[in-house]
Amino acid sequence: MCLQLLNLTKLIFRRKIIKEQHFHRCTIVGIICLYPSQNPQIMPRKLFPTPADCEAAFYDALERADLKLMMTVWADEPAIVCIHPQGPRLAGMMAIRESFTELFSHGPNGTVHVSELRNQVSQTLAVHNVYETFQVKNDPATNSIPPVLATNIYLLTPNGWRMTLHHASVSPRGTVAEEQGVSRILH
Repeated sequence: MCLQLLNLTKLIFRRKIIKEQHFHRCTIVGIICLYPSQNPQIMPRKLFPTPADCEAAFYDALERADLKLMMTVWADEPAIVCIHPQGPRLAGMMAIRESFTELFSHGPNGTVHVSELRNQVSQTLAVHNVYETFQVKNDPATNSIPPVLATNIYLLTPNGWRMTLHHASVSPRGTVAEEQGVSRILH
């Protein structure tokens, strides 16, 4: 589709095409389009144009137990970190991949509802703090599982927004707005 957009607009707009590691990128009047390189050896990575898109893909991968999508979400940086509830600090792509491989080994088995997003966003860094509520398929007992507090940090890379940190911990009871009887609207 981006290639079609390029073909339609190349006669109208001055274009700049640069070759990147995984993609050819064309910038047309402030719109960035990425399309796969013609080199079959290079695997294209999904572009996440906003931190919210990256976060949505993270939780989609978590629900579907999709390791390939999960690893696409993470930045290709040595300093990435993942901390699961009551788990150790996992640093680096290999440790994070191994963790999610084990987590996904039984396939998709539930849903996660993300709520109460609090975020801070700059031009190249975004910090999201959310509540994650898990529901295991066909298990009504999971209604008694407390929500998980998660902080997700995203970095703007040459290939779009990527996760650099996911830190999750079990929240104490009474911390979710609904449990406190507090409105989510601040003003």
